[in-house]
Amino acid sequence: MRTLRNLLLSVMVTLTVFFVSCTNDYDMWDEKNEVDTWEVELHNIVSDLDFLFDNSCVKFLNAERINDRIDSTIFINNETYYPICMKNLYNCFMLAKAGFIMKDTCTIHVPFYAIKGIVSGLVKEQNKYDFIRLTWAFKNDTFYTIAVFDKTNGQMVYDNILTNIPFSQMTLPDKKSRLTRSEGGDDNNVEKRIFYKDTQPYSVGMDEYIIKVKAICKLRYYYDNNNMRVEMRIYDDVKCKFILPEHPYYNYNSQAEVAKCEDFIVYYIWIGEGSCPFNSTPKNNCEAAWNAKTQGYTNIEGTGDAWRQQISTIIDIAQLEQLPTEGEWYF
Repeated sequence: MRTLRNLLLSVMVTLTVFFVSCTNDYDMWDEKNEVDTWEVELHNIVSDLDFLFDNSCVKFLNAERINDRIDSTIFINNETYYPICMKNLYNCFMLAKAGFIMKDTCTIHVPFYAIKGIVSGLVKEQNKYDFIRLTWAFKNDTFYTIAVFDKTNGQMVYDNILTNIPFSQMTLPDKKSRLTRSEGGDDNNVEKRIFYKDTQPYSVGMDEYIIKVKAICKLRYYYDNNNMRVEMRIYDDVKCKFILPEHPYYNYNSQAEVAKCEDFIVYYIWIGEGSCPFNSTPKNNCEAAWNAKTQGYTNIEGTGDAWRQQISTIIDIAQLEQLPTEGEWYF
């Protein structure tokens, strides 16, 4: 059975072929040297990415073989979509058309010149491939892409959606943090989930203390005057990791926590010679640390900082790259 790893390898091979003009040799990375039909390959890829489609309000409908000869306009036209991602949002993608991809420099997506180069090569040697029309639904819109499969081994070589997803912005589905549909209820009650993550350092003398924060948020899309907007809400699942200096200059006591406080994610770092003044629950501690910061840390023995991030607004997708700051989900 094929897995998502095969698709990732296929994407890398395809892009490598474009950039360095090498010939395709899938035996180099097809460890089991298996030959599947395109139907099996497509089923496995779509199944692996089901959670990602669900988060992105995209639905795969059906597949149909194309027997006629094709040209580049079947891949590159004004009707099809390409996936784009925001650099600070994970496990979802948005859809944009060719005109946006050609001009955009803010979102994450495969460069349009690379797409054109790959498509040109496929068209020139189309006798090597099977071409399958895939039908998709996005909101109330139905659109098509053309998936290309190598006839010799059944593996996917290209598709406007499936091989152009920025996989750096997703969590592989075989990991424990895979998020799927919530149990029970109908599709109208399904909550779309997305990651928040941030890293904040704090220096004391020569030492750097770091808090890494992660949270799971609810993400909803809707249209307002034909412009897509996003609503985000915070779940209670907020966690952190506190990283101490490897070789501290001075043996201070230290503490860091994160909590959901109303519609905010609040986190802090405290460092001092005595005991930490925040000795209640994480929520109370975070609120106290934030209040102390706004009051200039009066009557607090020690030093530190606190941060507060509100995620409770309707956001234009063009602004999403500003929320949140960079960090790592896995730690």
